[in-house]
Amino acid sequence: MDDDKLYDSLDFHFESTSPLQRGSFRVAVRGLRLHVNDLRQSYPVRDLSAGGCSLNAPARDFALRRILTADLHVGDTPYMEGLTLKTVRHIEENIVACAFQSISLKQEYALDKLLLEMQKRSIAARARGANL
Repeated sequence: MDDDKLYDSLDFHFESTSPLQRGSFRVAVRGLRLHVNDLRQSYPVRDLSAGGCSLNAPARDFALRRILTADLHVGDTPYMEGLTLKTVRHIEENIVACAFQSISLKQEYALDKLLLEMQKRSIAARARGANL
């Protein structure tokens, strides 16, 4: 599957956050799933940033400071494999925040590419809306 078709399956919007909440800009995304290998479960990604993600997942399943391995999927297609994450916060009973740990250069490149593609598409959508 080429990248454009892969990214077309995503639905997203940008949210600004306080610098105290997170050190990087985050994107709310529908269509991304995190397959947590240690839990043998898959969870929808609520938002994604260069530093981590939040998940629609029961907080009880994610002990704080727990290190997990996971694979990021766009729809049913694996996009990044072998991610190491750390549970950093229980936002609500069913929302968990995780930070990427020891991300490889290959994983960083793939994540940057995904975030950049989302940003480009958001800019294009705004431009189309401005021309209406």
